[in-house]
Amino acid sequence: MEQPQSNVYTLPIIGVIGEDFKMTDLLMHLNAAKNSQVIKVAINSPGGYIEDGLKMRDALLNSGKIIHTSNIGDVCSIAVSIFLTASKPNRVFDPSKGVFLIHNPLVDPVDIDGALRADDLTAMSKELKNFENQLVKQYNEATGANTEVLRAFMDEEKPLTPEQIESLGFATIVHPQMKAVALIKTKKQEMTEIKEIKESMSRMEKFFEKITNKWKAKNLMIQDVNGVEIDFGDAIETPEQIAVGLTATVDGSPANGDYVMADGTTYKFENGELVEIMTAQPDEEMEALKAENAELKTQLEAATLAQNKIQKDFDDLKAKANEDLSKVVNEFKAFKNQFNDFKFNPSNPDEPQKPEIRRAYKKKE
Repeated sequence: MEQPQSNVYTLPIIGVIGEDFKMTDLLMHLNAAKNSQVIKVAINSPGGYIEDGLKMRDALLNSGKIIHTSNIGDVCSIAVSIFLTASKPNRVFDPSKGVFLIHNPLVDPVDIDGALRADDLTAMSKELKNFENQLVKQYNEATGANTEVLRAFMDEEKPLTPEQIESLGFATIVHPQMKAVALIKTKKQEMTEIKEIKESMSRMEKFFEKITNKWKAKNLMIQDVNGVEIDFGDAIETPEQIAVGLTATVDGSPANGDYVMADGTTYKFENGELVEIMTAQPDEEMEALKAENAELKTQLEAATLAQNKIQKDFDDLKAKANEDLSKVVNEFKAFKNQFNDFKFNPSNPDEPQKPEIRRAYKKKE
């Protein structure tokens, strides 16, 4: 059943997970969608950092919202886990917009800091294997596909075909609409064809006009999360200049309705005029938590420095005490040795004392 538009929030996830789209971006969107029952997640991502992707997946699953997922581009790597947060009937993939890829976790050589020892590589291999098993379990639970079959496709590291995506249970595929062809054309059909040709020519003219406009100086054209292009003409040069009161067109006609941008900003148009700009409001609780976290981090750093100084002072004092003790022991031994080689003769106290001949030995261990 189609949900009322006011009850639906569109959440775009575009770019590398953990870099272009971060956990804080997702939390901002979830806060903006707090009054919406349904969240439509639109994805165009080559993947990214697996830890960030799994955290985002958990946040969506725990949001209490009805999740719908679809693609406005590629759905690859860890982005697949986010795509699978929707139930099977609510997952739609359009092959004409991008590719769908599952593969085993890997480490980017760019992220390796310095040389690695054998123990480091063993630990890294174990961690990657754990992530791999976790992903296979997710795919199996979301699709019902056999785990060994899923592992085989992950090993191939090739984009899945539309048939494979649908057969394995990842998503419902958007198929191109085919028109029925009549064997005998009626007058009405011929008139319809002429109309379609004219409409097609009109669309082509608009298309070439759009391409031409893209190369004109000072023209600004932006794109919303659904790929709709909004043309502001030559009135402004940069997105920062967009303001209420400007006019824009969509496919050559005055823009109307709401258009959601990748950063969550919504442009509201009426008869071609921009009447309102709505930005995602910051989460005050989240900002407070960030400030508290920064303060705790500062306190921890100060405590660590103080602890390190106390440890250093203790080590210095211990070393000095050991040095002084060693010096006293050596002085005592030297003093004692002055008397070890002489023997007192009580029968003749005035007789000079002669050294006693002693046998050298080593103590048995």
